[in-house]
Amino acid sequence: MEVLDLSKYDHWMAIAITGLISAPVIPLGAGPDMYILSERHFKNAKRDDFSLALKESFEDFGLEASEKLTLNDPKLILVPLTDISDEIVGDALKVADMALACFNQMYFPSRARFIKWERRSGKAIGVTCVKGKISPIISGFNLTGPAIVKHIEYNFWDWFLASSLRGQLPELGKALYKCMEWERESQNSSHITHRFAFNWVSLESMMPKGECQEDAMVRRYSLVIGAPRGADSKSILADPEKKKFFDKYKNSHSKRWVRAIEGMYRYRCAIFHDGSSDLNSEDIDPKKIDWYYHLSQTLSTRINRLAVNALIDKVVTIEDFWNSYVMDYLYSERNHWATNGTFMQDQLINFDWENGKYPEVI
Repeated sequence: MEVLDLSKYDHWMAIAITGLISAPVIPLGAGPDMYILSERHFKNAKRDDFSLALKESFEDFGLEASEKLTLNDPKLILVPLTDISDEIVGDALKVADMALACFNQMYFPSRARFIKWERRSGKAIGVTCVKGKISPIISGFNLTGPAIVKHIEYNFWDWFLASSLRGQLPELGKALYKCMEWERESQNSSHITHRFAFNWVSLESMMPKGECQEDAMVRRYSLVIGAPRGADSKSILADPEKKKFFDKYKNSHSKRWVRAIEGMYRYRCAIFHDGSSDLNSEDIDPKKIDWYYHLSQTLSTRINRLAVNALIDKVVTIEDFWNSYVMDYLYSERNHWATNGTFMQDQLINFDWENGKYPEVI
């Protein structure tokens, strides 16, 4: 039986996988760059330490270590690393996931995949090793939520769910449903480009038919964030009440928002037409993509809330929603974002993305 000599690697990680019954040591890439293997391919002196660390990782991720599935000679993908920082491990998991995709193509019908991958935190069930010292990968997720004492009485969301199940949502409700579906896809993705792209599709799903071109997207979502342009700006200024509200809550960063929405639309085109990503794009910094994700998330949250309010107010079509309701709501005293100081999202649009990532709410 082949035993893999890992002494030449100062740093490595081994991630538990499923989707194949057995395998010898399988080198992947040139070098090799990584390996598919089983625990039995480790030297005897390392197996006990490895097993204990892997078991601890399973338990920390909330999974019971099942001998049948995992601890009876578990299958692994081993990846040499330069160090074991969170950033390096998170990036290595993305590359290893693609390596498994290539492996599945080579060894059809293999369905090799990580047993548990917390994509948002960049952690997976497995172990890391630094100069012979093996440690478990810890989830890093301490999820919290409300301690619900009493359920909420029948409300909009009960109606929305019931109507969707019965095929009774109006046009605007169907658009909101699609928007929320794409938002959920964004939340579940680990790849920042995918998270942005899914969010952007959620924004497009709320647009009137035939209005997903750059000019229309920039116009509509600039209005949503308090930076009206062109015909929208003229309509607001021509209405005394709206103009009064506009003057009271002027967006001093409107041009910056417009440029950001234009940039997001162009990056959206690079993704959908050219296959651009933060791993291969020469045109955009990955840190800027992260900022774009947060901008798109803000716009999606805003448009969802507006759609909910519109549905409560008996607006049923996307045309009526965009052509009258959005402006009437945002430029009136009903606009709670203006009164609570969050209408223009100054802290987000002015964020220095080149020197850090915008805080994530998990």
